[in-house]
Amino acid sequence: MNDALKMALDKRARLLEEMALLDQYIELHARLFGGNVAETISENALVRANSSGEEQPIKRRNNPKLVADKAEKVIRSEGRPVQRGELVRLIEASGLEIHSDDKGKYIGTIMWRERNRFESIEGEGYWLVGVPRAKDGSLFESAKPEIINL
Repeated sequence: MNDALKMALDKRARLLEEMALLDQYIELHARLFGGNVAETISENALVRANSSGEEQPIKRRNNPKLVADKAEKVIRSEGRPVQRGELVRLIEASGLEIHSDDKGKYIGTIMWRERNRFESIEGEGYWLVGVPRAKDGSLFESAKPEIINL
């Protein structure tokens, strides 16, 4: 391997490490101070040059905590378990675009990672862990929030 290629590969590795650290910082900032930073980043039209010099949009990413928070609000407002496809539709209808080629799978992954908050009820959909349900499966009135701002 020639020296120029080795230097380029080393620099690329350092930049990837730096990007990972920046992503961690942004995620931590969003957790500590709210999701506004991640929302702002995902809403910006970021671009990069490809090998031919043309600009291409950088693939947007959601903040998983922001998506989980929105999913919780949606489930509470529905007052019943919500299946993945409907959850995707309701989250996006609330104004949060989900950036994924397979949105249902992405939501399922987030719900599984947040299993301390959500449970999957077979044949019914996702529900909130520890929140009681009426016999008809809906949210008990005492567990409903006063105002839900989607």
